[in-house]
Amino acid sequence: MSTPRKFLTSRTIPLGAAATVLALGLAACGTPGSGSSPSPSSDSPSPAMTTPEPSATTPSVTPSAPATTPPPATTTAPPVAGPRPCAAGSLAASLDTSGGGAAGSVYGILTLKNTGGATCTVTGFPTVELVPGTAAPAIGAPAEKDTSVPPTTVTLAPGQAAGAQLRYSQAGLHPDCVHVAAHQYRVYVPGSTAPLFVPVTVDGCSNAAVKLLTVQALKPAA
Repeated sequence: MSTPRKFLTSRTIPLGAAATVLALGLAACGTPGSGSSPSPSSDSPSPAMTTPEPSATTPSVTPSAPATTPPPATTTAPPVAGPRPCAAGSLAASLDTSGGGAAGSVYGILTLKNTGGATCTVTGFPTVELVPGTAAPAIGAPAEKDTSVPPTTVTLAPGQAAGAQLRYSQAGLHPDCVHVAAHQYRVYVPGSTAPLFVPVTVDGCSNAAVKLLTVQALKPAA
């Protein structure tokens, strides 16, 4: 058997020489100043474009005034109503003349007693006049006010009384007097138009210029 013959041609390049040529070519391509710059690889990732997030701005807060607590409400108690003025219907009038008289005058204490069920008050001077009867007009002038006792408010509980001094000047001592028999004292409580009556037997003077009666302000009865 014969061994096959190997044929070499001019195109056949040894493997070692080919490697040398390739290395020199690569070195020449990478030498600086060759006038060409390497193009970026298409496989290199492009840098990511990041959009900056808007920064969160904290809104400015204007400090508010501290809350004020309103003062506690105060409750004012209504004023307590005091006793009302005495009505004539809750009073009884009487006259005590046991104190006597002097120089033609008779002094007595006119008393107003609270006969009602509630406390009441009297203030000032009672009005006193002489009348021949309960329904008759007054005889002469009513009693003058004796201001030697200042008027005060007198509080009368049920059963209590206030008194005022009443002076009667006898009609016979006044030459100008036109005598008229009187049988009642008609008494008006201060501030009232309802009359009270006290029996009496004296002479009055029809002419009002003659003053027979004088009365003081009411005060607590003794």
